Amino acid sequence: MRRLFPSLLAILVEATMGCGRIPPLNDAATRAPTIGDVTSDAPRKADGAVGTGGAGGSPGTGGASRFGGASGAAGSTASCTGTVLSVATRQPVDVLLVLDRSGSMDYSIAEECSCNPLSNPRVVCADTVNCITRWTSLATALDSSLSSTPNLFWGLKLYSSPNARACEVLGGVEVPLGADDARTAIQAQIAAITPAGETPTAAAMVAATAYLETLTDTNSKMILLVTDGKPNCGGEQPSVYEDDVEGTVDAIAAAFDAGFLVYVVGIGTGASAANMDGFAQAGGTGTHYSAQSPGGLTMALESISKAATCTFSLESPPPDGAAVGVYLDKNAVPRDANDGWGFGASSQTIVLHGSYCDRALSEPPESLQVLLNCDPPPSLILP
Repeated sequence: MRRLFPSLLAILVEATMGCGRIPPLNDAATRAPTIGDVTSDAPRKADGAVGTGGAGGSPGTGGASRFGGASGAAGSTASCTGTVLSVATRQPVDVLLVLDRSGSMDYSIAEECSCNPLSNPRVVCADTVNCITRWTSLATALDSSLSSTPNLFWGLKLYSSPNARACEVLGGVEVPLGADDARTAIQAQIAAITPAGETPTAAAMVAATAYLETLTDTNSKMILLVTDGKPNCGGEQPSVYEDDVEGTVDAIAAAFDAGFLVYVVGIGTGASAANMDGFAQAGGTGTHYSAQSPGGLTMALESISKAATCTFSLESPPPDGAAVGVYLDKNAVPRDANDGWGFGASSQTIVLHGSYCDRALSEPPESLQVLLNCDPPPSLILP
């Protein structure tokens, strides 16, 4: 049984526009009927509505959201009436790893050369004894991330597909999300794989999105894409000679539109920062994570994993155009991609970033308030 987070989140929702101060929450005339407490140890549901939204935390997530709403600026004056009290919970997250296993993953993580003289003798690294491959680095970093995130549910999609053609991506996944032994199964799959094939990233994203759309649990869902270079296998008849950056951007954007944030890790020196950032922007996470050393890769995966635990779900999305103010321990949180809050893959999810995520993890707040349809004040006076 998974361990859920212990905090209860109070959501303050403004129902009608008006003038005056924020009515106190203990005012019986403005309080909605009592809503039962959300338990922190409820078992994970096996079925239900497909969860939308995802985890945030990457630079750019909050600042460039497609959803409306202004952040609460210090010194602004509230103008709200008719408040009602609602409840939301910290959102559990399914994380689907989409891993590039192309032949260049046998290259050094620190240089653009091969650690294995037999795999590509034309670009062998000068020092093959101390050479650490991208694939080995990934296996080590994932061992750390998988074992240290018991509150996330992991799955695995490899591309190109093992035992398939160089540009071929089969449907389904290698390790299903939520499996009891998912961590062990992912580690075993990676240990058994030898990097080979091409980089059909667009096809992998299409397959990953189709798989996530079949799931019926209510968890938030996100994709963690790790790749070391430019996608190829483009065209109606996939070709190793045709780059497919545009097709990959389109496929990632489709995943985001389906409700799944896409985090991007560019591993090694061959990953174009411009391409990787373009992928992250299409996936709603703004800026990719660059990893050119084993330690850098571990830090990138840990940062994304931590961000996944700072996603909060509202009972209903804000009205179109509603101003939104978020309060942690009754103090306003700025809307900021690096150190503040942002929306997830839907306007029904709130994501904390940076120091605010750290605070919520180290000292779970008594409450996280969200004020809607109101010019948010810098602080809330609550009972």
